Amino acid sequence: MIKYVLVFLLSAAAVLFLSSCNDNPTAVGLNLLQKDYVNLKQLDSYKDSLKQVSTNVSYSVPLGSANSIMIGKKDNVQASALVSFNGAIPDTIGQDIINGNASVTSSNIVFYKTNVYGDSNAAFDFSVHNILNSWDATVLDGGNASSLSYDPVDISSNQVITDSTISFQITNSVTTGWMKHLTDTNQASNYGIYITPGSSSQKVVNFQSISSGTTGETQLVVVVQKSGVYSDTLYFYPSHYTTIVTGSLPSVPTGEIAVQGGLVVNSKLWFDISAIPKNSVINNATLVLTEDTLASIKSSSPINTLTLYKLTDSSAVAYDSTNPPVVISLSGNTYSGNIASFVQSWVDTGTNEGILVQIFDQIDALDLYSFYSSNAADRTLRPRLTITYTTRN
Repeated sequence: MIKYVLVFLLSAAAVLFLSSCNDNPTAVGLNLLQKDYVNLKQLDSYKDSLKQVSTNVSYSVPLGSANSIMIGKKDNVQASALVSFNGAIPDTIGQDIINGNASVTSSNIVFYKTNVYGDSNAAFDFSVHNILNSWDATVLDGGNASSLSYDPVDISSNQVITDSTISFQITNSVTTGWMKHLTDTNQASNYGIYITPGSSSQKVVNFQSISSGTTGETQLVVVVQKSGVYSDTLYFYPSHYTTIVTGSLPSVPTGEIAVQGGLVVNSKLWFDISAIPKNSVINNATLVLTEDTLASIKSSSPINTLTLYKLTDSSAVAYDSTNPPVVISLSGNTYSGNIASFVQSWVDTGTNEGILVQIFDQIDALDLYSFYSSNAADRTLRPRLTITYTTRN
């Protein structure tokens, strides 16, 4: 009996539910639909002729945290390297050096090439100088390079330049002073060497900075002899290093902007997105930059990658460290990526300071990327921002 009652109740409930359904929604249902209704829209800087602005900005950056050092000259830039060597000296040898009972008979430095900016067959020469004052690799850059003091005398000799290395001897008296200082800090000084390109240099070479214990590391090899007692070979490795890059803004064709490493040159981009309502949700925002590959100058092993930051102050070139940067890579002759998080922030806050564009490895390379700007004669080549967004009624 109970079974039949349950079946009856379920059947009645089903009939009641079906009878309540209607192809024409009630007033309450219609209000709910209208409240949740979503408008999908698109804003395209090209199709909608949005106002946009692109400019270049250059500023000095310390390069002491780079993975390499750079030496040479090309076009608008010059790169000079500073290296200070350190290492363990046996007490006996150190005291013999200080007391004049042992002498340095050979001081050879080897740098291993990793990259070349410019024609690899172009001329390359350099001079080496003893640094006379202390320096901080985290502070020194092209903007304050005048604080560096060095002996103008070239202390190098027997320079050998191959496809993979450069090597040279330095004056033994300089190395002797360093070893005295490493043994007793009250003795002499050890500020390292300053390597600057010669007048005939027409390329910039990257060298591996430090990687102690592996093949290909920069090293100073010193031979010390005590007559009739010993002849020892000691190895020293960079304790700190940096590159000073100086120069002017790169020359690119009219209607183009540039980004370059080392110097450093960045680009700023701004699009007028005021047409997007404040309550909008940004679904996608694709930025496309078109490169002029003929105007760009890249090293022998370019990364072909850009980093985009959301600017918080375009005048001071300050960017939002809490908003993750967007990394975009080359495909054909364009770089593209989704900057939806940037645009969402602009819409939500009502503040749009634009985008900062820089090369991904800007402290490790001098590569120059030239892009068509907001003023390019051909509008199809200008930076393009396509935004897909939704709004609620």
